[in-house]
Amino acid sequence: MATLQESKIEDFAFEHLHSFYYNRYKTRNLRLAKNQHHWLGGKADGLLSYKDSGDDIFVATINTNVSSELSFLLTRHKKRGLSKWRLLTFLILLVGTAFLCREMRLGLLGIGLTPIIAFAGFIVHSLLERKYLFHRISKLMAEVSATPANERWLGLSISSLTFRCNSLARHLQNICRQQGIGLITVGKRFKLVLMHEPKHITCVKGDFLSYYHEEETIRTLLQDESVLRVA
Repeated sequence: MATLQESKIEDFAFEHLHSFYYNRYKTRNLRLAKNQHHWLGGKADGLLSYKDSGDDIFVATINTNVSSELSFLLTRHKKRGLSKWRLLTFLILLVGTAFLCREMRLGLLGIGLTPIIAFAGFIVHSLLERKYLFHRISKLMAEVSATPANERWLGLSISSLTFRCNSLARHLQNICRQQGIGLITVGKRFKLVLMHEPKHITCVKGDFLSYYHEEETIRTLLQDESVLRVA
C-alpha cells in the first residue's frame, strides 16, 4: 500500500471520472483514455467519452499534469504568505533614503520622508509579487481552460484545507468557476474532495471528440456496450 506521502491525484482521477459519470448516466457504455493529445496543441491526462441513445457524444476531460506546480505554489503561500524579500526591499530603501537625505541635508523633512518611502517600496513589492503569483496560476490554468470537452476537470494532489484563508487558492477557484472547470483534490490521507463540479459546454459544430488525435479509435470503441476500458 502506498504511504501517506505517496498519495497522488493521478491514482484517483480516472476512477473519479468513471464513478462520477456512471452515477449520472447509469450506463456501462463509458470509455476512458489516458494521455490524449488534441489538435490545439495540448493534452488531456484523462478523457472520458459517452455515446447516448441519440448518437450524441459527450466528452469529459481531467488534467493533472499541472498538479505538482500548482500544489507547490498554493501550499507555500498558505504556510509562508509572500516572500521575505519584501523586508529586504524595505531595509534597502530605508538605509538608502536615510543616506541620501543626510547627504542632501534635508533635516526633519528627510526624517519624515525616509520611513514613508521605505514603506511605499514594501507595499509596491508586495503588490507586484502578488500579481506575479496570480499570473503564474493563470498561466498554468491556460492549458486546462483550452482543453476541448463538454466538461473539464482539474485534479490536484493537495489537502482541501490549503484552500482556507489562502488568497492564491481563491484566485485558482475563481478561474475554475469562471471557466466552468470542475475541481477535485486528494490529500495525504487518500481523501478525495470534490470542490465543485464543472459547467457543461456545448460544442458549436459536431462534437469535441473531433479535436483529438485518436478520435477514430475512440469512436470505434463507443460502438461497443462492454465495460469501461482504460486506453
